[in-house]
Amino acid sequence: MENEPPSIFAQEEGRSRRGRLMGKLFGGRERKASGEEQSNDLNDFLRGPSDTLTVAHAGPPVLTKLDTSSASRYPNALTVEQYGDQGALSLRQRSHSPRSRNKKGLVVRFVDTFPEIMGQGGDECDMPTMEISRHRRPRPPPVTSVTAPPRPADILEKPTRAFPERQREDESSFIPTPIRRTQTGYSTISDAPEPEIPAGQNAEAKYLGTPVTSQDEKRKSFIEIHHSQMREAEGLAFANAVRSAGDEKEQPRSSPRPSHDLLRAPPLTQSPEAEEVSLPPEIPPHQQPHSPSPPSQTHQLPPTPNLPRPSSPTRPESPDTKYRRNQALEALENSPTSVYSNNSSINQPYGVPSQRGRFLERENGSGSPSSPLKTGMTLHDAVVAAGEDALHLFVLRTRHLFELFRLHSESVRPLSSCSFEELARAGLWWFLAGRLALEAAVRERPESPTAQQRNEMAKQQAYANLAKGYWLSEEIIPEVAGARNSPIDQGVDEARQTLVANLRKLAISMKRNNFLPPEEALLPQAIDRSVWLEYPQLSQDIIALLWGSSASALAQTQPVGSMEVQDALPLGDSPFFFCFGRLHADVFLMEQGMGSQRFHMPCILSVVRPQKQQDIMFVIASQNNTVQLRISANNAAGPTWDDVRWRSETCTLDVRLPRGFLLVVQCAQPDYRMLWNMYDFSSKVQASLFPLPDEQLVFRSTLRAFQYFDNDPQSRQFPKESVPNCDVALFERLSREGAATGPRTYHVGHRLAIVTGPRTKTLSGINQAFHPHAPVQYGFLRSDQNDPALSLKFENSRAKGNMVLSFNDEKDRLRLHSLLIGTALRTKEQVYAEIPLQGIWFSERYGDTSNKGLMAMSRLPWQRARIINEDNAGERPACVLAEKLRVVFEFKDGMITDRVNVAPGEFKIRLNVANPSCLMVYRMPQRDMTVALTEAKVSRENALGLAQGIDAMQKSASIRTYMFPSVQDLHTFETSITGFTVLFDAVASAFAISRRRMVVPIHKKWEAGMTRIQVVQQDGVMQLLAFFEDFSHGESMSFALKGTDVFECFSRSSKFGLRIDDAKFPLPKVLGDIDDPQAAADAAFVCLDMPELPGEHDDISILFDSEADRDNLIPCLPAPVKGSRLSRG
Repeated sequence: MENEPPSIFAQEEGRSRRGRLMGKLFGGRERKASGEEQSNDLNDFLRGPSDTLTVAHAGPPVLTKLDTSSASRYPNALTVEQYGDQGALSLRQRSHSPRSRNKKGLVVRFVDTFPEIMGQGGDECDMPTMEISRHRRPRPPPVTSVTAPPRPADILEKPTRAFPERQREDESSFIPTPIRRTQTGYSTISDAPEPEIPAGQNAEAKYLGTPVTSQDEKRKSFIEIHHSQMREAEGLAFANAVRSAGDEKEQPRSSPRPSHDLLRAPPLTQSPEAEEVSLPPEIPPHQQPHSPSPPSQTHQLPPTPNLPRPSSPTRPESPDTKYRRNQALEALENSPTSVYSNNSSINQPYGVPSQRGRFLERENGSGSPSSPLKTGMTLHDAVVAAGEDALHLFVLRTRHLFELFRLHSESVRPLSSCSFEELARAGLWWFLAGRLALEAAVRERPESPTAQQRNEMAKQQAYANLAKGYWLSEEIIPEVAGARNSPIDQGVDEARQTLVANLRKLAISMKRNNFLPPEEALLPQAIDRSVWLEYPQLSQDIIALLWGSSASALAQTQPVGSMEVQDALPLGDSPFFFCFGRLHADVFLMEQGMGSQRFHMPCILSVVRPQKQQDIMFVIASQNNTVQLRISANNAAGPTWDDVRWRSETCTLDVRLPRGFLLVVQCAQPDYRMLWNMYDFSSKVQASLFPLPDEQLVFRSTLRAFQYFDNDPQSRQFPKESVPNCDVALFERLSREGAATGPRTYHVGHRLAIVTGPRTKTLSGINQAFHPHAPVQYGFLRSDQNDPALSLKFENSRAKGNMVLSFNDEKDRLRLHSLLIGTALRTKEQVYAEIPLQGIWFSERYGDTSNKGLMAMSRLPWQRARIINEDNAGERPACVLAEKLRVVFEFKDGMITDRVNVAPGEFKIRLNVANPSCLMVYRMPQRDMTVALTEAKVSRENALGLAQGIDAMQKSASIRTYMFPSVQDLHTFETSITGFTVLFDAVASAFAISRRRMVVPIHKKWEAGMTRIQVVQQDGVMQLLAFFEDFSHGESMSFALKGTDVFECFSRSSKFGLRIDDAKFPLPKVLGDIDDPQAAADAAFVCLDMPELPGEHDDISILFDSEADRDNLIPCLPAPVKGSRLSRG
């Protein structure tokens, strides 16, 4: 057969019985057999009737064929336990053979039958040995070579072959006995009795995975000798650890397994069928298949941990597959990856279960089940189980470094003398260092072989640093706690739990992305095994400065409080802080002006933000707790940002400390750029909630929720989902200009700033400007929680979209909306009038309405007008240079805010002769008008038309005609926007001006027909306003009425007149070029605040059709009227 040696007939040589007997008794002790003698002894055993009791091996021959399929990469990395078994098997004296081998024709063969399985034994067996013998099954018939199960060497190479049907029936017919008492202790390999190897059975080479006998006898002997020498050399380095492991106290009943059982790895399969069944359902103890273990093994292999791997739980598992899986498990257990598994076992801590205990519970059956579908495991349990398995696999492949860490740590300082906080701080330090190094190594893409080798070494060092953190947290802290018989501090225990949780997440990521530590043991020679870093010795006064104290140690009234371990070295987010990143930094302490004398301290700089604050914070911490410094906006916690100087040329941060000390933080260039970007971005976002020099804060609040909709799907300016508790601020943008009358302030729009609240980790902010040239489109909504909400549509050159602001109450929504459109009453403001409107018409020229945009505004369904101005303590406020005077015109689907902030001489009016309730106003180009529209009720065409109308009024002068329901409403509106009180308003049938000729005393009259006469007064000054219709000499005129003027009543042809003798007035202007808006305004409109200077002094006669109209005018004049009984005088 293929794996059987050829038949060899023993031949007897000429050696006397006396020589053999003397050699057996004394020869083995006096000298060591040479290679040639060993070869002769082997020939005597196989070819002749020799009774030699020692095992002889042939010398190393020249090999022509070397099988490297089962050779490991690092043959020196083998378990001490295996070394003990193999060493005892290969070096001990062969036991006395009960039969003589001097018969001729003896054939040495190895059986082809499958080993007989009597039952389960060992410490975990729940059936006594007596019961096993009672239920012993009859021996099955021999299995032929065709159906024989594969040998260990073929586990991962050959396809599977089925067991005989008789074997399956025997397994299914086996009925276990009831559960009985089991043994609570266990025996180590050092206490195991030396097994006997019966004749006719082959002893399995445990470390090769194949039987000792092979087709090449000489090759077999050489390999055994070579492996024996290697294991003997390796065992010397860890002999103390093996002895200490044998003297450990008995484990608790809940986890009686030896510590090396924790390092059982999952089976590694190469064939598709083996990979498919790598995670079978949980098998009862009496149904688990057994691998053909060698007779020399005295302890039973524990079951493998239930590792979640993709498998088919409903597919039946053949006995042959079970056999191959268990053979692979045993071969993997003997692999070099678990060489140091026994070196780091410790006692359980005082009242604190370690991560090892959780692994033991899982191996004992109390952990997570292996098949979620079969046991009804939830998704959360499956995720937890996957994390535990990934962490277990990471610890499995790095545990051999734990003893090296212990040796290096003890050489610096005893671990038993360290406090819990120091150990936890060191554990967090190395975890952060390892994670940072691993992220950098994974992110790197090396191309050259040298770079790839360097990258691989960086990964190995990162794995070692992570293993340091786990070893300090889960091995040393519980060990020290158990030795001191004292509980672990709550803060330290929380730090341990956080470290393990983060390492579990990292292990899951490593397993998912296939960069876990390799199965081969990491080379300790190329790894930095140090645990404690070197720091300079500093006085307590200096340490107080590095802790953020601003006073001297002698002046300290109370000691400076130390940070919590997780606050100084945060691994991630906590209930009180958000962590955004961390980096390695070299910190130098020096005195200002003395840069040559400085102390170097390796530190880790973390970027965090308290969940109750808006500004970020830099936390600088060292491993030995010498440095724990916060840099923030709070001067009570340490240095502020004003004390930091950024030096981009050297990539350093200079932090000024009290009493002339300087702390220089040296970073790598990418790290420095990251810190500056984070600080700059945070500062800019938070600064957006404060007014700029040309802005004024008008509203500040906290929203219930905010959602930002941008038409650009790639935009990352703000989260797309609803964000709660955002801060909102509304600013009014102002433009200040110098003028002859003094500085003037104009409204140029609003800026709406929204920033995520302090409870949101991702800092985001938007600044949306609402300019007067575009209408504000809004809508009133209700959120899902029935909260009042405001929808605002925006569109600018960069983006367009919509935003929804949810408020806590209705008042905040109305306040923000009214401020944004300019209708809110602010401090020292009041509403002077609220008047109904019948209509408003806009035009660019006098008598022309051809502009389409202005026509769109004229067609709006106007409702009312509200005049707002400054509260002047009961007196009428100024209407010229009035920054707070504005008129709110409301229509059905929105409103227009017209800010009447005019300079002297800019505001002009005209009264219609035919329509007494019509008022026309001439306005210069206006840039501070706000138009607000209801988004849901206004079409896009109307919104576009209004935008065109606003643009037209910003670029050129405009004429606005207001129609009121009554003349009284017109007077109220006119008084509110001009500041002049209307004393008299009527239509005269004639208005005549007598002009003297230059030479002769002859008068010529300019007589106009229907004329609108109005007398207004402000601060004791009266003016007479006259507006003509179809008058060839002009359109309007105004002049002041004084107390020195002479007034006289007269009647003519049933007309009732009033004459002003020698009146001082300017001549009316003739309407010239109608295309010139300014010329038309000067001719048709009058200015009340700056009337024209009088250039004429002639008589003016005013005729009324009704005597009542004349009688109403007489009391309004400043001087008595001759011939009237109604005069003031």
